[in-house]
Amino acid sequence: SSRTESASKGESTKPDMPSKVLPIANAKGLEAMLQGGPTFVKFFAPWCGHCKKLAPTWIQLADKARQEGSNVTIAEVDCTEA
Repeated sequence: SSRTESASKGESTKPDMPSKVLPIANAKGLEAMLQGGPTFVKFFAPWCGHCKKLAPTWIQLADKARQEGSNVTIAEVDCTEA
């Protein structure tokens, strides 16, 4: 899929992440992800307490979406790197 291709082209900051959350490194990567179908994006800062608290839930959401064959991509943008 185009979402996987984007990650393999270096537009992802962490392509080997163990979770099903797809990281997006830049605007080009975000645009490509959105063109690939429905996408639910979390914009976060690694130092933010609220973001840290949401992280395990976000991973669970991504894993469940993948297991159930959802066409929605669960992604994230680290706002300190984008």
